[in-house]
Formats: sequence, structure tokens, C-alpha cells
Amino acid sequence: MGSKLKVALLVLLLFGAPALVTAALLSSDFGSAVADGAQPGGEVEGTIVDPEDRQIAALEVSITAVKASGERGEPARATTDSAGRFALHAAPVQGHYEIRTGGGDWQRSVQPYSFVDTHGQALERKALRIVLHRGCRLELEFVRSDGRPSGDGEFTLQGEYGDGLFFGLVKPPVKISGTIQSGTLELAGLPLMKANLFVRMASGETIELTLDLAVGANKRRIRID
Repeated sequence: MGSKLKVALLVLLLFGAPALVTAALLSSDFGSAVADGAQPGGEVEGTIVDPEDRQIAALEVSITAVKASGERGEPARATTDSAGRFALHAAPVQGHYEIRTGGGDWQRSVQPYSFVDTHGQALERKALRIVLHRGCRLELEFVRSDGRPSGDGEFTLQGEYGDGLFFGLVKPPVKISGTIQSGTLELAGLPLMKANLFVRMASGETIELTLDLAVGANKRRIRID
């Protein structure tokens, strides 16, 4: 990765680019900087590996066309084969693309992609190599004092990556919000991180937890009354 791109990514990290996008860029080979333009579409092929260069099989990969206006199309999907390879077809668009993968025991990756450079000239097409890191699964069960599920609710999970980027100078933020259904909260593909969880149940109770997420399953049973 060139020094100019490193500086650009550092600026993005400091001034609000989504953490999962920038973190993914630092560990994968996506060539030149991505730009909006008249994308001709076509085939996108690549391989997904772990940091030890071992291929990751049976993992879903998708590509989504994103118009310059921000409007998103329907994603095209594929699954990696036994050698970690995938092939996707991207429709033409005035804009750029996003390639998404990960989940489960792997950190989620969101990466921009383009067939053209910042001047609108066609880029050389080559197979991509996406590096994924082991992630965390959070599995929480909220129960009443008698063991019954606590019911529905809402949550916000906030934290920062456990390992900083750029030699520890930057720890990009993570923020995820969603719902709890029948007392169960399950999230997968999370980065290793220290996080704060705020929960508000539909019945009115609130809970605040500090979590230190490690690789693999992080399970807890939490009583709310």
C-alpha cells in the first residue's frame, strides 16, 4: 500500500469513515484508490484467506452497486469454494461498488471496489485477495428471576478495536444498534474489542454492561430483576 493511500486512510479514520470499511482496506489487496465513475460492470473474482494465507471455504461474498447519489442496488451473492475462491457479476452503474464478506467466526469486511480510476480510465482487472481475521460472537440471554425470558428490547453496542491501526495510533470506533427478541441477543462477525452495551427492555428496565470480547463465542446469561 502506497504512502499516499495510508495517509488518506488515516484521515478517513480520524474524521468519520466507517471503521469496518477502513480496517478491511488495510488488510486486503484492492489496488488503486476507489472512485465514483461510469462503471462498465463485469466479473469480479478473488480469494478469501486468513492472515496465515489459508483459504476460507463456504463463506458468503456479495457485491452491491452504489450510485453516486448513494442509492444502492440489489447485491449479487456467491459462496467461496474449497479453495476460498469466489466469482461475482457486477451490473453497470454510475458510481462504485461495495464487496462484503465475513460473519460468523470471521470479522465482517466491507470494501469499496471500482473498475475505473479517478480519471475514469479502465483499471487492469485482476483477481482480488481479501484477508479476514478471526472475529467474535456475542450471545446474551436476558432472563427474569424465575428463569423466564425477559421479552423484547433494544440495544446499542459501542467500543473500539482491541488492536489499533497504524502501529496503535488509531483505534476506530464501533457502534451497532438493534433489537432484542424474546430475551435473546446474538451478534456475529464482531472485531476483538472492549465494548459498552446499553439495553432497554420493552418493559422499562435498563442495563449497562462492560464487555471484553475475545475470539470465538462470548456467552452470558443476565438476570434483569
